[in-house]
Amino acid sequence: MKHNRLTRLLAVLLAAVLLAGCGKGKKTEDAEKTGDPNTLTHVWRGSALPMPEGLTISGSVQPVWDPERGVLTCAALRGEQVNDEEGYYDYDIVHATLVETSPDGVLSERPGILPDGNLTGFFRENRFFWLSQEVTENSYRVMLQSVDLDTGETTAGDDLVPLFSEPGVLYYTFAVDGDGDFWFTNGREIIAVTPAWTRRASIPVRSGEAQDILTSRDGRVWIAAAGNGRGITVSSADKETGTLRPAITNQTATRVMEGNGEWLFFFVDHEGVKGVREENGNLVMEEVVNYDNSAMDYHTITPVALFDGDVMLAVRYDPNTGFIHGIVPAEALFCTRAEDIDISRLKTITVAYTDTLSPAMTAAVNRFREEHVDFRVELEDWTDKGTPGTWGGGAARMTQDIVTGLYKPDILYSATSNTEGSDTAVYIQQAYAKGLYVDLLPYLEADGLAYDLFGSVRRTFDDGEGGIWGLASHVMIDEVFVSTPELLGPYAEKGYWNLAEFLDFIETRPEGTEAYNHLTQTTLPSFCEGAFRGFIDLETGTCSFDSPVFVRYLELLRSLPTETDYERHSPYVSLDGNELAELRFAGKLALSRTKKLVFGQTLAVHYGMKDPVLIGNPSPDERRGAGMELVLRDVCVILDTCEERDAAWALLRSLFDADSLNGAPALHSGFREAAEELYAREYVSYFDCSAPSYSHILWDDMKPTDPAALPHPGVVTRFTPEDTARMEEVFENAGSPLAERWNDAAVKIVREEISAFLGGVGTAEECAGKIQSRASIYLAEQH
Repeated sequence: MKHNRLTRLLAVLLAAVLLAGCGKGKKTEDAEKTGDPNTLTHVWRGSALPMPEGLTISGSVQPVWDPERGVLTCAALRGEQVNDEEGYYDYDIVHATLVETSPDGVLSERPGILPDGNLTGFFRENRFFWLSQEVTENSYRVMLQSVDLDTGETTAGDDLVPLFSEPGVLYYTFAVDGDGDFWFTNGREIIAVTPAWTRRASIPVRSGEAQDILTSRDGRVWIAAAGNGRGITVSSADKETGTLRPAITNQTATRVMEGNGEWLFFFVDHEGVKGVREENGNLVMEEVVNYDNSAMDYHTITPVALFDGDVMLAVRYDPNTGFIHGIVPAEALFCTRAEDIDISRLKTITVAYTDTLSPAMTAAVNRFREEHVDFRVELEDWTDKGTPGTWGGGAARMTQDIVTGLYKPDILYSATSNTEGSDTAVYIQQAYAKGLYVDLLPYLEADGLAYDLFGSVRRTFDDGEGGIWGLASHVMIDEVFVSTPELLGPYAEKGYWNLAEFLDFIETRPEGTEAYNHLTQTTLPSFCEGAFRGFIDLETGTCSFDSPVFVRYLELLRSLPTETDYERHSPYVSLDGNELAELRFAGKLALSRTKKLVFGQTLAVHYGMKDPVLIGNPSPDERRGAGMELVLRDVCVILDTCEERDAAWALLRSLFDADSLNGAPALHSGFREAAEELYAREYVSYFDCSAPSYSHILWDDMKPTDPAALPHPGVVTRFTPEDTARMEEVFENAGSPLAERWNDAAVKIVREEISAFLGGVGTAEECAGKIQSRASIYLAEQH
C-alpha cells in the first residue's frame, strides 16, 4: 500500500540553513571602499510578477527578457497527483506551460508546448532546449531535445552517453557557445558537440566537480566547479586545446548565473549577487545586488536571472511550504535597481541577540524593512563578543553593558526559552529584573490583540503590576502527563494537582498498576520542582520546607531506584513500544508523558483514546492547566531606552504574521487559522518508535488508511475543529510567570541538600530541616 508522505522538506532545509548562519546589519563593501559608511549601495526593489493562476514559475529554466516590449518569456509549472486504482497516492507529474508575462499582466500562456517535468533548460532563437533520459535495466541514454515554440515540432539528437570517454551520469546543465556547438558534462569530463552530433572537444575535470556550464554574450564557455568547501571556481573552456584555464574564485558562492551584456557571468552567495567582467585582460568581480541593503532575505529569495537594463527576475519561496504534487510553489518577483540610500537620513531599530535568528524573525525583519522604507534594522549578534573560550560570554557581556547603560539596543531577542531560567537568555532575564522594559499591553490593546493573545503567554510575561514585559510569537507546551478519566479519577475533572495530591496518586495506585513506568530518583524531581514554589513565600521572605508534605516527598524520592538500578532491574526496560502500549491500554500504567506539544499531533498512541486527558506537573497554583509550562519561540523585549517605540512594536507585531517551523501561533486567531490546514491530514502513529509516525494529506477521492492494514501496530486519526477547541483551551490555561521560575536560588539549595540526602546523609526530616534553615536565611536576606 502506498501513502502520500508529504512533508515540509523545503522548510526543514531552510531551517537548517537559518540555524547555520544569520544576516547581520553591516556596512557594504562599496561603502567601506568609498569611505562613506552612511551610503547603502546596490539596492534593488521587487514586486510580484503576474503569473497565471495555479502556475509557479520555474527557477531552473533560463528565461528571456525583451527590454523593448517589457515582456518575460518563461516556463511555469503545475503539479498533479496521480492515484492508483485503489485511490491511494501513486506518483506526481509536473506539467510545464510557456508563459509570456510583464509587470502589467500576463500576455499569454501556452500549455503543451514544453515537455512535462521539473525542467532544466534554456530558450534560444525561438526554441527551447532540454535533456531527456531513457533508463532501462540494461541501458542509460541521454538525448538533447528541442521544440519549435511556433510550431510545437520536437527534434532530438542522438544518445550523448557514448560521446563521453569517462563514465558518469550526465548533469542537466548544458550550454551552447558562439559557434553553435553544445557543451555537456558528467562531472568528470566536459565535451563539446557540433550540431551534426560529432564530438568537437573533450576536457577532463581534474579537480573539484564541474557543476554548471555557462555561455557569456561573447560566445565563450565557462565551467563552474565546486571546490571542496571553498566556494566556486569558474574556469574558461578552450575547445581548441581541450583545456580549462582557472579564471576566478568566489569563496562564499553557492551557485552561478549566466551573464548579460555588461557582465560575463554572476556569482550568487549569501550576501547577494556578484558580477564578473573583463578589465585589461583580467577578470574583476564586483557587487551587483546586496541582499541586506535591498531588504531581501536570501533564505527565501532566489535570483533566477539578471538582464540588460538593470532588471532581475527572482523567485520567493515560503519556508514553510514543501513539495506539492512535485513542485515547490514560488512567487515570481520583478526587480529593478533602486537609488543608493543615505542611511544618515534613516531612523534605526537595533535588535540585539545571541546564537541565532529563527526563520520567523528573519521573515519579520524583512517584512518590516519592505513596509518601513524610512527605517533600517540593524541585527547585532553578540555571540562572539565575550571573552574567547567562555561559553555564553557574549550574552554576559551584552547584559552587563545594557544594565550599566553602555549599550542601548531597541529590542532584545532570543530564539527560544525553556522552562528553566538557565536556558533563557540572561539579558532578557535582567531586562525584566532591572525594570528596563516597555509595557506592551497598551500596544496589544490598541491593535486588538490583548485578548487574542493566549492567556498562557500573558501569564508568562505578567510583570506583577498589570503589565506585559515581553512577548513570544510562537509557543509549545512542554512535557505533560497523559492519562484517562478512569485512571486519573478526580484530577481529570480538576485539570491540575498539588504536590500532596500527586504523592497520593503515586502511592495509592491499585495493586498491579504502576503510576509511571520510569519513576526514578532522577525523574521525580523533574516532575515536582515546579511545586517547590508552594513552600516559598516571597512576600514575607519565609519558607516551609519542614512541612509534612515535603518530608513525605523526600521519603518517596529515597525509596525510588536510581537510573542505574532502573536500567538493571526494571521490568519495563526490556519492553518495546508495542508492549508498553498494551500495558497502558490495560490500565497497568496510569501515566504517560508527551513532549513539546503543539497541535495536530495525535495522543491516541498513549491509551488508544483519541482524546486522552492532559494534566501538568504538580503545582501550587489552583487553576486548570497549572503545571503545564510553555516553551517559547521568538522571545522579544522592547527596552525602555528605545526612542522609536511604535516602530519597534511594528516589528514585533509582524512576528505574529510569520509562520514558524517549531511552535504554535501565540494568538487564538493565528492558532485557528493554522489548524485549518490540518483538517485534510491523516495521522498515522505507531506505538513502537522504531516505526516512525507521519502524517499525509488526504486528497480528493483518496481513501483513508485502514488501521488493520498498517505494517506495524498503531493508530490512524484525523484532526478536527473539536480537537482545535480542546487544544486551544490547553494553550489558554497553561503557563506561569517566567519571573517566578527564574527565582531558583532557593531551589538550588534544595537540590544540594537532596543530593547529600540521596547519598545517604541523614533522614528525610533532617534533610528538610537543613533546607528550611538555609532557605530561610537566604530568603530573609533577599526580602
